[in-house]
Amino acid sequence: MYDTLQVENVYDSLTAKIKTDLDIQHTKGRLKGSDYAHVYATLMARCLDLSFKAPVEEKQIDSVNKDIDLKTQEIISAGIADGIK
Repeated sequence: MYDTLQVENVYDSLTAKIKTDLDIQHTKGRLKGSDYAHVYATLMARCLDLSFKAPVEEKQIDSVNKDIDLKTQEIISAGIADGIK
């Protein structure tokens, strides 16, 4: 159902970017103490959620793209595309 390696890669990528940004905000004094902890926990939970959704959505997009390619070939094969140009 899920490609665990792909889920792990998405999660690692998202969390690294968020951690970097949170550290910058903390260093600049914009995010402190319990606010940092709350934001961190919330964003990490969201990353986990997105990590599982991204591979599924990517497969759906690939499926739609394949359908479009197939329909395009059908149109070309039927000679309909010549009238569109």
